[in-house]
Amino acid sequence: MFLTIANPGFEEPALEEGTFTDLSVPGWQAYDPFNLIGSEPFSSYGSFNPTSAAYPGGNVPEGNNTLNIYLEDPPGSGVIGLSQTLPDVLTANTSYKLAVDVAITCLTTSRQLVFLAMQRSFWQVMR
Repeated sequence: MFLTIANPGFEEPALEEGTFTDLSVPGWQAYDPFNLIGSEPFSSYGSFNPTSAAYPGGNVPEGNNTLNIYLEDPPGSGVIGLSQTLPDVLTANTSYKLAVDVAITCLTTSRQLVFLAMQRSFWQVMR
């Protein structure tokens, strides 16, 4: 069974290389129980079409965009993410699989960048 996920690859909106949205990812809502977004001047999230220098191997695994979460808060300050309520009804005693691929990248030495790219049943977390 495949679940319906709105904007699963963060390809909406279409973005030029090196550009991003600020505080907006169509189909997704911010999960920010520690109020990290806005706690520092540049902390933000959005869709991001990275240049080849920003992504290991030079390309996003699928599509063009990723989800970018940028925090200036020190590690351990709290959790943040994006979520959505799926239109599908999950069935009790049924296993669902969400595959994850992890990579590490950093474009600066003074700030952490976190990128998430999900492609249908694929999550990629870069920190």
